[in-house]
Amino acid sequence: MGTKPAEIGKYLKKYEEKFILSTPSYADSALLTFNFRKYFIVFGGGSHHGRQDDILTDFRNYEGKDILIIRSSEPEVNEYSTYFSKIEIERITIEGAQFYLVWRL
Repeated sequence: MGTKPAEIGKYLKKYEEKFILSTPSYADSALLTFNFRKYFIVFGGGSHHGRQDDILTDFRNYEGKDILIIRSSEPEVNEYSTYFSKIEIERITIEGAQFYLVWRL
């Protein structure tokens, strides 16, 4: 994600109107926000670095909205079960690298 964020942003362009875009990582969200020129929230526990995003993000604004999480590792089966009743996962390849799109339904 760190080497080709612009290409990832191009791929995600088709999702930007329907979804709140996010990653589980503060660093990945910052990279994509900078390169895509659209804010990517940090979704999930992340690391202590992601807590800065908690100050910037008011999740009440996203209540009932669709969220798309792009990540570089395959999610665990129940990783998002506390947040969403049902999710979809799609594996994609960009410039030879595997990524996973997770969204709530």
